Amino acid sequence: MGHGNLAYDGPTSAIVLHALSHNGRVRLGKINRSACDDPLMPGVHQAKVNAVLAQYNAILATALGPDGPHSRGEPPLACYVPANCRKSG
Repeated sequence: MGHGNLAYDGPTSAIVLHALSHNGRVRLGKINRSACDDPLMPGVHQAKVNAVLAQYNAILATALGPDGPHSRGEPPLACYVPANCRKSG
C-alpha cells in the first residue's frame, strides 16, 4: 500500500477512529481484527476511489510531470523518464 491509499484504507481508518475516541492513544489489541479484512473504510466504495484517484493522478501528472516546476540547477530528466525521449546514437 502506498501513502495515497491511507485516506480510504480500512485498517487505517479503524486505527484513527480508535485513537480519536481514546485521546490519541492507540492500543492495537483493542481494535477488532476484522478491520484488517476491510480494504476500504466504512462508507467508501471502490468505484468512487478509482474515480478520485484517476483525477488526482491526472492533476499530479500535469503539475509535477516533465513540464512541471523545476528547481534551479535541477538536471534534466533521464531519457527513460519522459515518453517522448529519443536516445541518440
